Order: sequence, then C-alpha cells, then structure tokens
Amino acid sequence: MALSGVVGLGGPVGFLLASVGYAVSVTMARTFVSLESHCVQACPVVRIEGFQFHHFYYGLILSAVSLGMLLLSRRQRVRWDASLFFGMGIGLMADETGFLFLGTTYDSTLSFFIVGLVAAVFVLAMFYTALTAGLLDFKSLDRADVLTFASIVLVILGMVIFDRPFRFVLEVVGVLAWSTALVLLGLHGGTHMRKLRLTSGPKRAD
Repeated sequence: MALSGVVGLGGPVGFLLASVGYAVSVTMARTFVSLESHCVQACPVVRIEGFQFHHFYYGLILSAVSLGMLLLSRRQRVRWDASLFFGMGIGLMADETGFLFLGTTYDSTLSFFIVGLVAAVFVLAMFYTALTAGLLDFKSLDRADVLTFASIVLVILGMVIFDRPFRFVLEVVGVLAWSTALVLLGLHGGTHMRKLRLTSGPKRAD
C-alpha cells in the first residue's frame, strides 16, 4: 500500500509534523504562561466584552481550519503543511483542557497527563502508519520542505516574547528565531510553495 494513499494526516510524515507542531505549541504555551507570571509590565490579554480569549480558543480555530484543509485537499504537501498546523492547534487545546473544563490547576498532574496522552496518540499513530504503509513518502521530502517546516516552527517559537518586556536574552532569542525563519522562508519558501501548487497529492478513498 503506497503511503501517499493513506487517509488522515498524510501518513507518517503528516503525523510526524503534527507531533512536532504539538510539541512546539505546548512548549510555547507553557513557557508563555510561565513568563507572563513574571511580567514586569501589564501584559496584554485579549478580551471580548469580558470574555478572556484563552489559548485554547486559538488552538480550536487553528485546528478547525487545518482539519478543513486535511479533509478537502488531495495534495500531499498541502496535507503535510496542514498536519503541522493541526498539531499546533491540538497542542494549544490540550494544554488548557484540564484548566478550563475539568476544574484542575494549570500545572496539575491531570493537566500534564492530558498533554502526555495526546502526545502519545500522535507518536503511536506515526509509528503505526509507518509500519503499515511504509516510509516511501519520507523520500519525497527535500531540503526546501524540511527548512520551510523549520522556519514555521521558528516563527511560532519567536512569538513567546512578542510584545512582552522580558529580559534581554529572551528578546535576543525571539529576534534570532524570527530572523532565521525569514532567511529560511526567503531561500526555500518559494520552492515549497511552487510544489504545493504543482505536485499532485494522494487520492483519498471515498
């Protein structure tokens, strides 16, 4: 069975990217909340008529949009890109599920258990699809793909210190992350985008 024919997150490549996106978003959210508690100035919080917009809801929007792309797209690389963002969205949701809906604290054992459980599902799904469908699609990944994915991750990591007056070292890390992401996107993003338009994706079973 060809890997490109796998329905879902695009086979083991898609699940790998979803796992990376998940890990990055959870790490970013945990770091963001930790740093926010030490903010030396008033930290901006998005509120709509008194309703605080927790990062769970950002994750809900991100995962819903990316899930729509996964359901509708037949292009392999589009599905891989969507998988990366889907993992990020699920990570933001899982990170606050215990706090918002189960009445537990943000750093409780239950909250960490939920985060770990979802991570395990992504990793196990990746290994399962790799065993059942093979690793053929990994050969389709090239330098432009990998570095474009890396640039997206760096953009997300750089957002941890966005508009927040923390220590100089954190500002340097954020600037370096975004600067590197811009360089990688400039060098390889165009190639990746052309492949998104030109490469035929997997045919999904009806």
